[in-house]
Amino acid sequence: MALNNTYFESNKVYEPLPIPESPGYVPPSPPVPPTPGSGSTPVIPRPTFSGSTTVDFYINSSDNNVLNKSISGTGSKTVVFKDDVDLIEPVLIIQNDSDIQSSNYMYMLGRYYYISSIECMPGNLLKVKARVDVLMSYRDQIKANSAIITRNANNVNTYIPDSKMKITAYTTVNTIQASGGFSNSLKYYLLAIGL
Repeated sequence: MALNNTYFESNKVYEPLPIPESPGYVPPSPPVPPTPGSGSTPVIPRPTFSGSTTVDFYINSSDNNVLNKSISGTGSKTVVFKDDVDLIEPVLIIQNDSDIQSSNYMYMLGRYYYISSIECMPGNLLKVKARVDVLMSYRDQIKANSAIITRNANNVNTYIPDSKMKITAYTTVNTIQASGGFSNSLKYYLLAIGL
């Protein structure tokens, strides 16, 4: 077969095909997601109240993280709310009373509150700002729940895996000399207790 090729066919230089200006295949462009908007601010309705109610004032001698507070009463007042009052952070306007000025805790409409501030106002009035104490207000529901506590301020449950608590095991060897030695006629038991 090679003998049949002429000189021009064997020394032929092949020219590559020209590259077209517009290729036949255009890869698709990936889709661009729309720019997300800022969204709306969620509206969570807060409980409010309007009308009259009795407010009991106390002196709280317990820390904030205690479930059952140790409180002693200092007095009570009937308060009339003409506008809706926020039951999470209420603001009360009441008649001035020296017993109430020393209070730091109160109870109103099924909730306990820390008193943030008491300000004297013109007209022998007091402006009392408070915020709800959820531990004391919902202590019965909290006590009704059951749970396994993995970690608290004082105790650690070593049977529950906890990545933040490092548990180490140290090997200790204690040599205790037996009183009276050993004999072949008696049976000995060795008990070892470790944590």
